[in-house]
Amino acid sequence: MAAKREGAVVFVTCRAFPEISEDDALAAKECQKLGLQVQASTWEDKGVPWASFEGVVLRSTWNYYRRSVDFAMWLDSIRGCNVWNPIESLLWNLDKGYLRDIGKMNLPVVPTKWVENGPSLSLKDLAAEFDCSSLILKPPVSADSHRTFLVSDKEMGDPSILSQFRVGDPIMVQPYLAEVQTYGELSFIFIGKEFSHCVRKTPKRGDFRVQEKFGGLAERLLRPPKEFLSLAQALLGTISSDLLYARVDMIGRSGNPLISELELLEPSLYFKHDNKAPARFAKALKKRLES
Repeated sequence: MAAKREGAVVFVTCRAFPEISEDDALAAKECQKLGLQVQASTWEDKGVPWASFEGVVLRSTWNYYRRSVDFAMWLDSIRGCNVWNPIESLLWNLDKGYLRDIGKMNLPVVPTKWVENGPSLSLKDLAAEFDCSSLILKPPVSADSHRTFLVSDKEMGDPSILSQFRVGDPIMVQPYLAEVQTYGELSFIFIGKEFSHCVRKTPKRGDFRVQEKFGGLAERLLRPPKEFLSLAQALLGTISSDLLYARVDMIGRSGNPLISELELLEPSLYFKHDNKAPARFAKALKKRLES
């Protein structure tokens, strides 16, 4: 096993995006001010001596969902390294089935049906169960709206919709919440389980996806609704393991917050929207390396 290099930290990226992202570079700069040496390495690179780093920090592993089995095997292979977030939390967070676990804790989540694609699957029946006119379909292992579809009531009988998935594929089905377009999705960023800042994301006109790559807009929300923040804090309070970072995404429905995602793997932490957040991240990381 390679000897640890004091102060050496690796921000884990991926082959498609091998460099430290522009946003994460803000945190890397603050880490360097504290005496940490930060470099980027892709999770696919079999030649990286992961055990030689004092800290292995997952950041832009943005292609993990395309090779989720390989990614999980890589996580298993670096057990024993000082990985953030902890590996068991990362493995749990790989599949959006974690939303079922959150729901069992009586925390409000976006209503979701977990179905299997096949000839008996009826989107119209699911819409009737949700009492809605449009549905969101996506695979349980996905990111960045990959293979995520908005299906209107007129499209629900179109066989080409479900042909986007293979027979037997698991599908998450949710009601489309129009509040995404009227108010947006709120992202609560936590550093070391402490609330850091909030960003509101809205889609461009005519779209439903809030990601900036699809034309969505992200802006700092200085005074997020208290009931949303309280729910995000309650969710983080249910996680027993220590966390370096987390992002809780929520959508309002009739003014009530619903958890849409808990991001522990590779979320954007929107450092550029809070000039103090990169330093918070660096201090939290250094504290964990020293403990």
